Amino acid sequence: MIKIAVHNHNPEKQINEELQRNFFSNDTFFAELCWNRIINQRTHSYIKELNEDMISMNVYDANKTGLVPFEIIEESDTSKVREYDVFVLHPSALARLETKEIENLVNCKETRVVLDYLFEAEIDTYMPLINTVKRYIGKPDNWMLLVGGDIVSNDEKLLKDFKENTSIDLGFFNYFRINEACIGKQKLRHRLYSIDTIQKNFRHEKLYDFVCLNLKPRFHRLAVVKYFVERGYADKSLITARWDYNKTYKRADEFHEVRNSHGFFSELESGEYSDRLYRECGFYNETPETLLKFIKDYPNEIVLPCLQDDQNLRSDDRSFVNELYQDTNYSIVTETYYDDEFINQLPDMPEEYEHRLKRTFITEKTYKPLMYGHPFMLIGNKNSNVILKEQGFEVFDEEFEINYDCLNDSNRYNSVLNNVQMFDIDCFDYNTLGKIVHNFHNFYDNRKLLEQMDMLWKIIK
Repeated sequence: MIKIAVHNHNPEKQINEELQRNFFSNDTFFAELCWNRIINQRTHSYIKELNEDMISMNVYDANKTGLVPFEIIEESDTSKVREYDVFVLHPSALARLETKEIENLVNCKETRVVLDYLFEAEIDTYMPLINTVKRYIGKPDNWMLLVGGDIVSNDEKLLKDFKENTSIDLGFFNYFRINEACIGKQKLRHRLYSIDTIQKNFRHEKLYDFVCLNLKPRFHRLAVVKYFVERGYADKSLITARWDYNKTYKRADEFHEVRNSHGFFSELESGEYSDRLYRECGFYNETPETLLKFIKDYPNEIVLPCLQDDQNLRSDDRSFVNELYQDTNYSIVTETYYDDEFINQLPDMPEEYEHRLKRTFITEKTYKPLMYGHPFMLIGNKNSNVILKEQGFEVFDEEFEINYDCLNDSNRYNSVLNNVQMFDIDCFDYNTLGKIVHNFHNFYDNRKLLEQMDMLWKIIK
């Protein structure tokens, strides 16, 4: 049995001023961006949550030959780190630990210290903080930064470069694969839907072409909504755009007010466009100027009545509203990131931190059509379907021209839009239904979930 402690972090604790001064020893715009993100992060233990969800959903008990639950203990005292095999904390918690507390984590070489950042994909945010610890406190070579995502190929160079830069290990794990299955199991338990629901939905008369849900603004989402609105798809499909150009508000899970932009509208408004931004917009056949004009011409949210009945559904990415899947043929998923270059989306990235990441970031947005029985296409990272196939899922390569997944940049985006234009309902048959049913069973297979948890601990060890 691995003995695991999860740091019981106090978010009200004062910032470590000494650490902060050392962090800003090189006063750069990049450092400021990173620091603001670090201190405003919600410090949460995703490893602990996964373990608890697996227990509550009876996954561990379902297969007696599988893994047993890990005992995870909450621990606020870092001086006790030597008592555990693994000590887990959110990387943002480091900013509020006293120097002596960080020293405890650095100097205990026999314990694996895991910086639990599973809910997010970018790695560059915390590199300056880790390097600050390395320069002014000690070499944290017993640490690992654990982030969400999958390595598409065995990219030893990326892992080696990160280790050389920071002295710590880098680990990738698809957190959302397990998390969404546990969330879905809860919905199944409460009979919100079932495999019978999914089969009935497939046979139901369709009122619309597709569903495309968009919450936070991102450049590829702005572009695809613009494309659909300008070509009349919004009248015959279920499309949302949950941003308001003129509105300033505070989300429940945010620490500060945002203009519903998370930097995207501000960057477009600035008029000072980087080569990075022009390059990305070019992937979507747009420019910063055309995207800015569109959000000014269409400043208000695009909403769906069926998502307005319950206030909780407005911002719940994991909500299940049967009409979305019953009344449409397929889903177009706009993932969090489109291209791996922009997983790290902080502008003015110093050259030493730039990585061309050979990985994908797959979130609840992709797993929703798998959970709820829908064919789908992805506007996301290259090779996302490769990862899904490796997990045993069907990716509807007979219904759509699926080679879009392996194409670069604008070719991938344009191929998806071409599939939308050329879609023929006659391509959907009982073989399609078989794929949907297979995905449902594969998604909730306890044995597969146990394998994923086993993989997580192998990565950590």
